[in-house]
Amino acid sequence: MGERAETFAFAEVSGHCYSEQRWQGFSEYVEARGCRAELYFHESDRAKIPFKRFTSPVGIMAANDRIALSVIHFARLAGMHIPDNVAVIGVDNDVVQAEMLQTPLTSVQPNCRQIGWEALAALDSVFQSGHPLENKALIRIPPLHVVARASTDLLFIDDEEIRRALRYMRANFGRIKSISEIVSMLPLSRRTFEIRFHQAVGRSPHQELARLRWQHARNRLHNSKLTLLEIGEECGFQNLKDFSTFFTKHEGNSPGRFRRMAPAVD
Repeated sequence: MGERAETFAFAEVSGHCYSEQRWQGFSEYVEARGCRAELYFHESDRAKIPFKRFTSPVGIMAANDRIALSVIHFARLAGMHIPDNVAVIGVDNDVVQAEMLQTPLTSVQPNCRQIGWEALAALDSVFQSGHPLENKALIRIPPLHVVARASTDLLFIDDEEIRRALRYMRANFGRIKSISEIVSMLPLSRRTFEIRFHQAVGRSPHQELARLRWQHARNRLHNSKLTLLEIGEECGFQNLKDFSTFFTKHEGNSPGRFRRMAPAVD
């Protein structure tokens, strides 16, 4: 059956204040929920996290997206599957980097616009007063939200055939035409596949495909300038009407309205 991660780690950038503060917030959150988080120094050219030592599944937060991409790289070199064995989340929502992987990266979206306004206000204060900001209190700007992508779509599955099916579905949800396509790559009958899939995941294969498409559409609507038709085509729909009907059914709002209501992202 599916499980949530109970082991957590943080990949830090040594010597940076922002990394230390993100580690502090992450560890406090994890420990408040009865779990334990471990801290590791991790650079893009060196693997410092002992992936093999962890009991799957493990959740890893990185200080930024660059380190998160490195974590995914070294986890795969260690024979780990993302997100089946290791779920990874970064910070900054660098869309180009986050979307470039076979398994797109979940990331925290900072409130860049508010950060900019606060920085301008601080500079204006210096110019107006003529005094430096040495004694000014630290201003913390909460992030806008977490942009969920496939790297944290963690569900630890004991059933090897179902794990294989899930990996295929996550990588090809926009191209899969029918459940028979998935069944054809497994040594299972369709009925057996559907029973075992529901037992392991808690949803039918059709429901899981719909969830993957809906999640991808939400992310694209929120974090890209692609047209509605282009997003619909990525999700496997041939026309805007079918995509709009699908999205409205799952979201409760049309894709256009969802995009208009979404917070501004810089």
